[in-house]
Amino acid sequence: MKLSSLPFSVSLLCGLTPVFAQTAPQDETTLEEVIVTAQKAAQPLLDVPIPVTAISAATLVDNNEVDLQDFYSKFPSLSIDYAQQSAVNLVVRGLPAAITLDDVPLSATSYLEEAGGLSFDLDPSGLKQIEVLRGPQGTLYGADSEGGLLRYVTADPATDAVSGRLDAGLSTIANGSQPGWDIRGSVNLPLSGTAGLLIDGFARQDPGYIDNPILGINGLNLSHTYGSHVAFLWAPSSALSVKLAAFLQVGRGGGTNDYDIAPGLGEYDQNYIAGVGPFYRLSQLYSGTVKYDFGPFELTSVTGYVWTGFHDSFDGTTSGFVPYSEFGIPGTSFTGFGEAGLLTPEDAHASQLSQEVRLLSHVGSFMDVLLGGFYNYAYGAFGENLEASNPQTGVVAGSFDFIGFGSAIRDYAAFTNITTHLTKSFQVEVGGRYEWDHFYSYGTSFSGPGNPLFGIATPATTVEPSPNGLSQKATWLVSPQYKLTPNTNLYVRVATGYAPGTPNPAVAGVPAESQPDTVTDYELGAKADVLDHRLSFDTSVYYAEHTNIQAGLYSQQANIYYFGNAGSATVGGVELSTQVRPATGLTVSGWLTWDESKASIPPTSSLYSSNGQSLPFFPKWSGNLSIDQQFPVGSFEGSAGVAIAYTGARGGGGGLVFPSYAKTDLHVGLQRGVWTARLYADNVANKRGIINGGPATLIPDSFYYITPRVIGLQFTRTF
Repeated sequence: MKLSSLPFSVSLLCGLTPVFAQTAPQDETTLEEVIVTAQKAAQPLLDVPIPVTAISAATLVDNNEVDLQDFYSKFPSLSIDYAQQSAVNLVVRGLPAAITLDDVPLSATSYLEEAGGLSFDLDPSGLKQIEVLRGPQGTLYGADSEGGLLRYVTADPATDAVSGRLDAGLSTIANGSQPGWDIRGSVNLPLSGTAGLLIDGFARQDPGYIDNPILGINGLNLSHTYGSHVAFLWAPSSALSVKLAAFLQVGRGGGTNDYDIAPGLGEYDQNYIAGVGPFYRLSQLYSGTVKYDFGPFELTSVTGYVWTGFHDSFDGTTSGFVPYSEFGIPGTSFTGFGEAGLLTPEDAHASQLSQEVRLLSHVGSFMDVLLGGFYNYAYGAFGENLEASNPQTGVVAGSFDFIGFGSAIRDYAAFTNITTHLTKSFQVEVGGRYEWDHFYSYGTSFSGPGNPLFGIATPATTVEPSPNGLSQKATWLVSPQYKLTPNTNLYVRVATGYAPGTPNPAVAGVPAESQPDTVTDYELGAKADVLDHRLSFDTSVYYAEHTNIQAGLYSQQANIYYFGNAGSATVGGVELSTQVRPATGLTVSGWLTWDESKASIPPTSSLYSSNGQSLPFFPKWSGNLSIDQQFPVGSFEGSAGVAIAYTGARGGGGGLVFPSYAKTDLHVGLQRGVWTARLYADNVANKRGIINGGPATLIPDSFYYITPRVIGLQFTRTF
């Protein structure tokens, strides 16, 4: 993953991490055991020498936290960075993070990812849990996981019983023009004693709350999202299992979730020209996982196919092209279209086929050896029209220019992970990976009277060749681990990660490609479960160096953005996650972070304003505290809780400082048998916390805020 802004920070975090388990607690006074799959195998969280946070998907659905903007603040050190059209980039510990769904990588090709819209923001319906791994994960997960990894984990079908769940909810949002609603359903069907089928589907309406007073449109960001997940499991024996799965999500909307700050506009207003905003996004994933245990060896094969695409548009009137599209280009025969608007529709799609095979061998009780190979091929295409249009009506007068390009990437990797158990209490994990990334570019196409602004004399369709490229890199990790007691684990972890270089369009004023960047992370951690399973904590101290940073840079000569290298940064901090059950039915959890960063940016870079400063959009202090209580209410089981997420002041680029804010969520519920009713209020004080935006982003007067106050009622029936 590449950077549209410099993601590097130092974070000191104290976290009371909300982690949720796959198994029921022994009683209402003890904590649940948390099982994660961070190292591509189910393990207790206590045994994993990586800082990990896991949250159950059901918990997010119950509180209507169904996209990254709603739930990212529940994870320590996880941030989001909005690109155009609300496309979300993930950042962990100030560094770019990768995404997987059931061990299938979800990534777009080359610079298409930064074109906007190809990121995966999946509704949690159909998922079992969401895990965030902090620190470089290059050995097991490859390129682009420099800061960490977000793992979407789906549930396996059960083969022994019919079960299911139905959900329905209504909600209202501050300044909303429509109600919100959602419908969800899942069913597990055992087909035999060895096979099961899991089917899940959902549909939701997210109400619009942003208005355009210039055009007289209210609630323009109304959106609809629907999707389904189907999984089939065949396990004819304890040694063999085959899982086939399909995941589909479609989203449609009328506008973006950003606000414009300009004279005459209210706090929920945009002033984009007519025609801007409507979008369509489609994501599909198909996977097959085969596991076979034959004696001392365990063989796993994971095959995945991903297709994602979008259509959207944004307001290009601030791009600098409008004077030329309206009045013409001096020295050419083009005299302009006479319209002051520049509507910019975009279309993109990417497809990806991946295959991973890994073999785990247990050499007695002394050593575990993992060997693996990985292959990935991805292709994508992107097209953008610059259309002169009437700002009030959206009527297009003509196409000023069309820019399109395509690219592909072919990856090969071999990796190993060896854990040596020197004693019952002490073990050492060593891993390594070597990866080859081949880039293929299919040229950049220009067409229209605006071609001379890109150095092309004729308005006729012209394809400028772009270079191919090869990037290869080794990543490694070393992690000694010592169990002070059966429930106390100490570890040291040194690990590396990287992002491959990226070819750029072959245009004058743009380098042929960027160079790979590298992260080296040094970490000391401790995990414990004490006081008869009433208190747990997970702490780590880390320091990371990020060199040869890749970032989106702007070429004045070519009038386009491209990928370049923009210096280095250091990242470091302390993390603590804890959860406690001080009384029957009462659970307290949360986290607190302190982030610090320092960048070294050369004067020749457009990011030089960040030289010696902290990373834009990343707070020095942030935290999360949640308190949940369960209690009897006659024949019902009651519940109530509060969650407070704090984000401190942070730089916003261009000299801006975004103020701190605290977001408070409340919920109460009643359960009787298979029925549950839940009332929630998210952002109950209706705080206007800025996520990002301003001069350092694509549209200088545009800002993304946290979601306004939402009050809703959710009903659930299980069977």
